Amino acid sequence: MVKAIYQAARNLEFKTKNVEIVANNLANMSTMGFKRELPFAELMTRNKGAAYKQLTDFSEGNTIATGNQLDVALSGTGFFVTKDNDGLQLSRDGRFSISVDGFLETSHHKRVQGQKGDINLYESLVDKEKNVTITKEGEIRMGEKYIDKLQIGAITTQEHLLRGDAQDFKFEDGNFMPAKENEYKLTQGYIEESNVNPIIEMESMITLNKDYEAAQKIVGFFDASLGKASEVGRV
Repeated sequence: MVKAIYQAARNLEFKTKNVEIVANNLANMSTMGFKRELPFAELMTRNKGAAYKQLTDFSEGNTIATGNQLDVALSGTGFFVTKDNDGLQLSRDGRFSISVDGFLETSHHKRVQGQKGDINLYESLVDKEKNVTITKEGEIRMGEKYIDKLQIGAITTQEHLLRGDAQDFKFEDGNFMPAKENEYKLTQGYIEESNVNPIIEMESMITLNKDYEAAQKIVGFFDASLGKASEVGRV
């Protein structure tokens, strides 16, 4: 009886986590480049029965035109490589800007990485007539001058993959594979939207709430049965 209550309680724990995941997906419907988490992807680890691994849906979101020359949309399997104090990270959010010291950075002020490292476009701040051009392969030019080529990373496995605070991703060891050029394409003046489908998430939320209520009733039933059994034992 006690084991049955424990298993039902564990079931409630997982359903609570799933509700939180779906709620987070819905909250990020308008977050550019956001990748939804899969609410039914709990995997028990070998060393701790209470742990689980969450999987991410990396399908592409819709792209929208912005007309901003520093906005870039990625199609395919690639990820922009960014850097901050926590090291290198991967992101699909292509809303870039130029910092006061000329570095190309993300909307969260992380420096965008090129093949040479940090990308500096300070000349574009000095000479407003020099347009920044980004090709579909990722080459960056300022007027006719070649600056650098965007570094594009790939996620080939979700094992040891961590989700960051700004919807970025990184591996526990900090390493990642470079993406192959035939696996991605960049489009300047566009950005990628979130891949969250509100209809799917709302359906999941309704189903999860119903399952949660059913699990609560099971816990209540076993708890009441255990209480009656205790009373009979005392008699």
